[in-house]
Amino acid sequence: MPLVEGHRVKLELALEGGTATLDADVVRVDRQRHEAAVVFKNASAETRAWIEQCIDAVIERVRAAGPPLVLVHGMTDEAAAALERDLAKLAHAMQRYAPDALTERTCALVVAAELGSDAVRDVLAAVREKRPEIRYVLVFGEQLASLDHDVSRDVDAVLRTPWRIRALAKAIGVESADSTSAMLPAGDDE
Repeated sequence: MPLVEGHRVKLELALEGGTATLDADVVRVDRQRHEAAVVFKNASAETRAWIEQCIDAVIERVRAAGPPLVLVHGMTDEAAAALERDLAKLAHAMQRYAPDALTERTCALVVAAELGSDAVRDVLAAVREKRPEIRYVLVFGEQLASLDHDVSRDVDAVLRTPWRIRALAKAIGVESADSTSAMLPAGDDE
């Protein structure tokens, strides 16, 4: 029996090793894509919580399976776009820093030195408290910013814009023997 918009159906939902039978209203059917959208009806609070937990578990698995992640803080949109492009060449992803952005995939934090000593110190301290093992990189633009020695000694690498791809690879911890950096075109480093 084909699905029809507006009909009530009974669905058996199988997620994360469990199943639930739910009433649902069909709100949209796309036969070309073999998709249907439904709205669950009369789902108990326990069932809604179970569905949310299952979806959260799937999202976490997808996030964990992604490429290594480099967080950036304080960079201009233009510099961040260039960094994201170069990180993609190194098979890494980029995301703007936020306290909840730290994941197991996070391998480095890149901070714009132009933020100043206090701001750089604060973000380094906040991240180091949760993930001390990742790489910490300072990026300087055309104008060299003055930073306190205690701030600069807490970083693993310093880059200047425009950076070279091999310098970026080394800064974030991609070893030269790693296949992602070995496959870089020779002209990208010039």
